[in-house]
Amino acid sequence: MRKTPNLLVLTFVLILALFVTACGVFPEPNPKTSPTLEGLARAEDYAGILLLVSQSQSNIPPYYQRSDLMYGAVAEASKDSASRENDYSTTNIQVEGVDEADIIKTDGRYLYLVANNRLLIVDAADPADLKIVAVEPFESFQETDQLITYEAPIEMYLDMENNRLTLIVSGSISEKQLPEPEETKPDPDPSAPDETELTPASKIVMDRIWYPYYNTRNYTTTRIYDIGDKTNPVIVRQFTQDGYYATSRRVGSAVYVVTNRYDYRIFAEDAKDLDPADVFPAICEDPAADTWKAIPPDRITLLPDGDPGSQLILAGIDTLDDSREADVMSVLGSSGNVYASTGFLYVAALKYIWDGKENTSPDYSTEIFRFELQDARISGSAKGSVPGSIVNQFSMDEHNGYFRIATTTGDTWTGADNPSKNNLYILDGNLDLVGQVTGLAPGETIRSVRFMGDQAYIVTFRTVDPLFSIDLSNPLLPVVRGELKIPGYSTYLHPYDENLLIGFGYDVFVEKESAFNLGIKVSLFDISDYDKPLEISSIVFGGAGSYADILYNHKSLLFSKNKNVIAFPATLTQKSAANPREYTQPVFQGLLVLGIDDNRHITLRGHVSHFDKFSDPFGTQKELTDKEWNAFYSYDAIYRAAYIGDTLFTFSGRQLRTTDLNSFDELGAVELPGYDETSGGSYYRDMGVMR
Repeated sequence: MRKTPNLLVLTFVLILALFVTACGVFPEPNPKTSPTLEGLARAEDYAGILLLVSQSQSNIPPYYQRSDLMYGAVAEASKDSASRENDYSTTNIQVEGVDEADIIKTDGRYLYLVANNRLLIVDAADPADLKIVAVEPFESFQETDQLITYEAPIEMYLDMENNRLTLIVSGSISEKQLPEPEETKPDPDPSAPDETELTPASKIVMDRIWYPYYNTRNYTTTRIYDIGDKTNPVIVRQFTQDGYYATSRRVGSAVYVVTNRYDYRIFAEDAKDLDPADVFPAICEDPAADTWKAIPPDRITLLPDGDPGSQLILAGIDTLDDSREADVMSVLGSSGNVYASTGFLYVAALKYIWDGKENTSPDYSTEIFRFELQDARISGSAKGSVPGSIVNQFSMDEHNGYFRIATTTGDTWTGADNPSKNNLYILDGNLDLVGQVTGLAPGETIRSVRFMGDQAYIVTFRTVDPLFSIDLSNPLLPVVRGELKIPGYSTYLHPYDENLLIGFGYDVFVEKESAFNLGIKVSLFDISDYDKPLEISSIVFGGAGSYADILYNHKSLLFSKNKNVIAFPATLTQKSAANPREYTQPVFQGLLVLGIDDNRHITLRGHVSHFDKFSDPFGTQKELTDKEWNAFYSYDAIYRAAYIGDTLFTFSGRQLRTTDLNSFDELGAVELPGYDETSGGSYYRDMGVMR
């Protein structure tokens, strides 16, 4: 592998980044303003980029120069998570026509799973006799004298029309760094005076004690399979880009992959003398072959007052044309949440606003970058900015040529001097502000947002849950139409239809000015009257410490209005009658299947568990062995559900199980290979990736 600079030295030279100059392997710098994204800087060569980096550092507060921006891949759902023409479920997506990757997919006959460091294809023609027809394993961890490599599949796309499966793989490759061998010194002259010098302690520490250390490169690989023969998936192409996987989208045959990385090497005093692939975001086809090449300088832009070490990489990949090169762009100084429509991808990056005074907290703004998507090609389109920070992808939406975004401003922690407020902004096609509603719910923060055409619903919370109904029919003059205050709060809002909205969140216990999460609360809101939203039904599961992925990951929801299915995995504790705030042991892990009856009440239709001792959502605590606890929290925990016809499929690390969707009788199951190889299986959340 290519030798990279000593990481310990880079830590010390970071403060010298302002003095980076262009020479060595880089030509003379030639910075210029990007003609496509106003406010971003671009250079014609790598030396020019380094000069822009050095110039940008004076704008960043010293203690905020290492921004660790959150990113994720949550999004809104559209209508039904079911195929319109076929009787099987699909991933709960954000925007119609924009697919999202997940760990389970189905084409109505086969199920495709990412489980236990494997890609699995299961024939589900007979629900009572499931057959695993293909297993694609991954060598998750390999070590040699010089290298440590790690790879694990994360999630996938299924293109049934073209028999293509696109698998997203997360990996890292680490090179062991050893000290240079000591110089061989001649034997001392016994007759010479003793002039031995002691080695300084600092030199011993730097050159000996800290070795060996590892230079690590984290990467994301997009691997495309031909699945015409379900028993023998064949890799037809793969592409690798720098950075941790953030999210992705598929529009037609094009897959767009977003990664983030933080790299100090761009600040190094000797950065100009290094291979560009060791300084700037890079790409390759095979990480093990060490064929990395830097993204071309004309495809790299810089946010002038951002942190250049924080880097966003966007790649557009044509999954059908195997000979076509991926299109790649990078923005230095930015990472953030992603929203995508069929024609554009938006990145919302958090920006610190600091007045230069010590001992003062910064304010925040959200910088919005819009990229045009067309047939796997990416181009910068527009840049805008709004005050405050967003909670997740649900805070953003594109509708009729306008971009809408909801933010929280002010101090979200103490709020003593600058209390938090909540706002909704509307931007035009140039991402210029044209309409706004500001100052909602002072002292509270946004917990969830839902855009539904000309209407928006915002949930804020501190001790109670106001649900705001906002009319956006006039983009220049948005108006708050209604407000509903109820106990608890929702972190995810899902439309049941145009008149009903489902909220998934927490019940709470309020004590003075503090609120404590209790059980999982599912609410049904009547939104037929914009001016008077009503909570017409609710149900609470478990006590304090209960958890469900649906609260933070929309793709864990299985929804079908036609089948009256509202299903999600959950881990429930037993509610303490003596002290509602008390955290107790779990009593259930499995899939909760809810529905709405003729009286518009939310009801529990049934449930499925892969762990027999904790299979009752309203059960009591039981004693378990260490092995049983391990199974409960890892490979017996249900990750996802799907359906084909009236057969419900539940998926954990240990098994894929089938259940009758009407009677909830078990039909069959198949054990999945590799579930017991690691404590928690290889479910992607163990990778630290939130989707």
